Amino acid sequence: MVTILFIFWTLSSVFLTLNVFHPLAKRRSSSFFTLLISFALGWLVGDLLPQWILLNSGIALLFSFSDIFSQTLGRAGLVIHLCCWIILIIRLWIILNLHARIDQQLEEQLGSNWQNSSTFFSPPGNFLEVNWHSWLNP
Repeated sequence: MVTILFIFWTLSSVFLTLNVFHPLAKRRSSSFFTLLISFALGWLVGDLLPQWILLNSGIALLFSFSDIFSQTLGRAGLVIHLCCWIILIIRLWIILNLHARIDQQLEEQLGSNWQNSSTFFSPPGNFLEVNWHSWLNP
């Protein structure tokens, strides 16, 4: 029974990882509810990756009590999970590093003049500097 649950958990994790990169619900032929579920699962796994890894680590810890990782199937499933996590971490690192790439592209195309431009809005440095009066009473 534990082996079946472990296989189901591994296959569903692979399915959810693939859903992040290429939504498995087709836009033209799927219902709105199916598209919504596909988007929500892709968002939860892709953008909330640290929480997803913690959840999967907790589930792996629960499976370790059943001694499934002493079998070849358990070790193979663990390797599959680690590969999925590494792929998702690389994706998240690329997304979080986009700001530096945008700055680099702007500098290549516009030269150093774009850095001299300034805006009138400067974000607050910390939570206490936020002007809550203007936020709550527009």
